[in-house]
Amino acid sequence: MITSFGASGFLYNDGRHLQTQANLPLHHFCIIDQQIGQTVARCTFFQQTGQWYSPLAAPFGSFECTILLPDTILDAFLEQIGAVMHRLSVKAVTIKLPPHCYAPEQTAYFMERLLKKDFRIIADPVAHYIPVTDENLSCRMAAQEMQRLRKAERAGFTFRQLTEPQPDLVIAYWQQRRAGQQYPLTIAPEQLRRLLTEMPDRFPVFVVEAGGEWAAMSVCVRVSDTILYHFLPVDSAQYRRFSPMVMLIYGLYQYCREQGIRLLDLGVSLDEEQLPKPGLMRFKRNMGGIPSPKLTVEKRL
Repeated sequence: MITSFGASGFLYNDGRHLQTQANLPLHHFCIIDQQIGQTVARCTFFQQTGQWYSPLAAPFGSFECTILLPDTILDAFLEQIGAVMHRLSVKAVTIKLPPHCYAPEQTAYFMERLLKKDFRIIADPVAHYIPVTDENLSCRMAAQEMQRLRKAERAGFTFRQLTEPQPDLVIAYWQQRRAGQQYPLTIAPEQLRRLLTEMPDRFPVFVVEAGGEWAAMSVCVRVSDTILYHFLPVDSAQYRRFSPMVMLIYGLYQYCREQGIRLLDLGVSLDEEQLPKPGLMRFKRNMGGIPSPKLTVEKRL
């Protein structure tokens, strides 16, 4: 049985998302506070060819807790997981942690314990996020991005959420734009179709339109009740001179304010070889983005 934290938990660790990641053996561990009968910590690993992964096909998995546990309890939890790995002859384990900004205390807490358990950092890209406040995003944006936003507004561009997105149209637009830029797909179309079909409430789709055509689109993820992830952004080459992605992010920020979302995650800025893209990082900073580390750790057993 996969435990749930409800709306406050991270989507990628919930059962319905785990089931979309792969049809492979998984190992779920949790700590239950018997006094209140609720789960206070959890993690899930997929098993593939003698290795464990958390997650297998999601931006992150890792450990998650509702409270900061005493060191003794967390250490015992990690020891129990390690014992299961040893019994099953696991050769290596890889854990992708969430961006530090999602839960700073929790992430630092787990990282400290993992490093003491001989895990090592194998990837440390930087994500950018925008804290959502009562302040308008224009107060955070660079002047040049504000100019681009006004240019798109004068040209009649508009932002809206697709209330009943058609998965086939969304996927086709995304694939065509990625192919036009010669970028590889970051998620299998079949998995994306399943996510859009089975969890439309957690994968809202937003577009910027020009004359009835999509100039830009983003499939987002409601990671939790307070976090929105700008997951799959693409734009059309013929409208790029109007910088529709500026309007898209501006619109997402407004949506977050209306929905009570406190954090807009703009994601990492990596190319197909997992190397940093300075231009994209600069754009996110210009939009008001703040850098946050997103670590992956590994241990060979």
